[in-house]
Amino acid sequence: MRSVVHMKPAVLLGRLAAVLLCVAIAADAVARELRYPGPGTPAFTVQVPDNWTHQVTDDNLIAVSQDKRTSIVFAFWTHTGSIDEAARIMLEGGGATTPTGKTPATISDLAGFSFDSTSKNSTGLPLQVKLTIVRLNDRVYGSVIKFELTTNSPEQRQLADTVMQSARIVVAK
Repeated sequence: MRSVVHMKPAVLLGRLAAVLLCVAIAADAVARELRYPGPGTPAFTVQVPDNWTHQVTDDNLIAVSQDKRTSIVFAFWTHTGSIDEAARIMLEGGGATTPTGKTPATISDLAGFSFDSTSKNSTGLPLQVKLTIVRLNDRVYGSVIKFELTTNSPEQRQLADTVMQSARIVVAK
C-alpha cells in the first residue's frame, strides 16, 4: 500500500469547511469518472454528473454540484482508534455536531458505518452532513463526507446520494 497522507481528522475537516459550498471552482474538464489519488492504491473512484466540478488537493478530492448546494469529499487518513472515535474526532474537530444515527455501511464491500451530523457553511446556512467511513487496515481509513444545504430538494438529495453511493475504493491485490 502506498503512503497515505498523515493528517489529523480535525485539520482535514477544518480545511474542508473553508472550501465547501462557497467555492468558486473553475475546473475546465469534468470527467464522468474521477479517481483520487491518480495512480496507485488505495484510491477512490466515483461517478459524477458532467456538470459537477471537482478539486483535488494533497489531502482529498472534493466534488461540487453545479448549483454549489452539495459537496462530497473523498479522503484517506490515518487513525489508530475505533471507527466511532474517528468519526467523532473528524466531525466535531471540523465544527460539526456530535455524530448520530450510526448505521452499517460499505464502500467497495469494506464494512464500516455512516454517521449523521449537522454544520453550517461559511455564510451560516445550515448543512446536513453524512460521513461514511471504512477501515482499510489497522491505521488507514477511507471516508466519504456529504455536505448539503438543509433546503435542498428531494431531487438534489437523490442526486447527491447517487454520487456518494458510486464511490469505490481500489486496493492493492
